[in-house]
Amino acid sequence: MTKLTLLFACVIAASSIPFKSSEEFRVNVDYQFKARPAKDNTTVKFIENEASASSDLAMLPYLTVNVTIDSLNQGETRVKVSNNKNNSVSTKKTRAGSVISIEIGFTDDAKDRVTANEFTLTFLNSAKQEVNKIVIKIDEDGNFFINDEKRGKF
Repeated sequence: MTKLTLLFACVIAASSIPFKSSEEFRVNVDYQFKARPAKDNTTVKFIENEASASSDLAMLPYLTVNVTIDSLNQGETRVKVSNNKNNSVSTKKTRAGSVISIEIGFTDDAKDRVTANEFTLTFLNSAKQEVNKIVIKIDEDGNFFINDEKRGKF
């Protein structure tokens, strides 16, 4: 049983993609306040008091993360961006100096898991093999992580 566990641990360790070195990229956070988009006019809503009517127009924190790639290594030629919610994937060629803009959206939605709260930038070589990755995550408490390193709180 111990040999099987050791073999399983080795397979997991060998298949994991290493994090891209923090010296090879920069992350800038664009934190703004925006109003939620207007809701569908075809629904009927009964409002009990005036306070709840004005709460829909409140300005809420909205997050966009810009990742600047300072340098590429090991033949990195492409970057694939995916999230943990709907697995939407975008793959593009990249070069040093490229900026990848990720709209995370309203921070409360990311914390509450209404929208995606984790984004992975996977760097591929010319043979489309995964070389490195950058993981951007917001946890339930609003902690902001880049490659499992806490960088702040929303």
